[in-house]
Amino acid sequence: MKKLILTLSIALSAFALRAQKSPGYEIHYKILAAVSTDDVKLEIIDNHCQAEFCKFKLKITNNSKDYIVLKTEELEFVIEHNTYNPLAKNIVIAPYKSVNKTISVEGDNQFQVDNYALNLKGFYKVPLNGAIAKMENFQLPAQKNECETENFKCKINGEIIKETKVTEVPFICSYNGTEVAIVDQSRVVIKLESGQEYATKNRGAKIQLPANDDILFPGEDKKIKAVFKVPAKITDMQFANMEIVWKKTFTESSMAALELPAQTFVIDPGMTQGKN
Repeated sequence: MKKLILTLSIALSAFALRAQKSPGYEIHYKILAAVSTDDVKLEIIDNHCQAEFCKFKLKITNNSKDYIVLKTEELEFVIEHNTYNPLAKNIVIAPYKSVNKTISVEGDNQFQVDNYALNLKGFYKVPLNGAIAKMENFQLPAQKNECETENFKCKINGEIIKETKVTEVPFICSYNGTEVAIVDQSRVVIKLESGQEYATKNRGAKIQLPANDDILFPGEDKKIKAVFKVPAKITDMQFANMEIVWKKTFTESSMAALELPAQTFVIDPGMTQGKN
């Protein structure tokens, strides 16, 4: 009986060793407690590695009134004294919002390890209220097809609609600075010759909450449709001379790095066996 048990143990060990050398064999890791600060909460689940990659699902919750940005290429997977970084991507989380993303690294057939470390670098806080960029007003009827300031440029991006009670002007706006831009299109107004100003049509209907796509990095652009409604008894917009005033639509902020603790992941034997 003892010989049978010994033989069986040796056979199982050999099988396990062969399985671990198979590229598709998955090492699964124990779930750690969430990383939580006043600014951000991070939850990592389904953390596993095969021979050629490691990946996990990351839930990022923004606890602050400002933006949180993750530059994925700055995350560090430390595996057997080697450091690997994910491909570059900017993940933006608006104030009090959450996102779910898959984070992964690929490499040199050496990722089937019993433990590894993750350095939580690349997380930044971007203040919602940055320096205001004073964009020049846009005249209607249109006298040219663009307007600009030092680091922003907006071009007409389609047909301008100018009717009695409504005016619609589509723009595409680009950012050419070196910081981070926030574009809040709810701030734009239209100004009549009388000096009266009217906000975009949805501004008064509900509170405009910051969105993930309000952030622009250098070289990026964003489509804006400026839509205005003015009662016909005030003016006939089809024939009126007006100008679009950008006010606080364009701002620039600097990113401040967040200090977050490194994480060490260790194998979950039961989960690893079950998954294979």
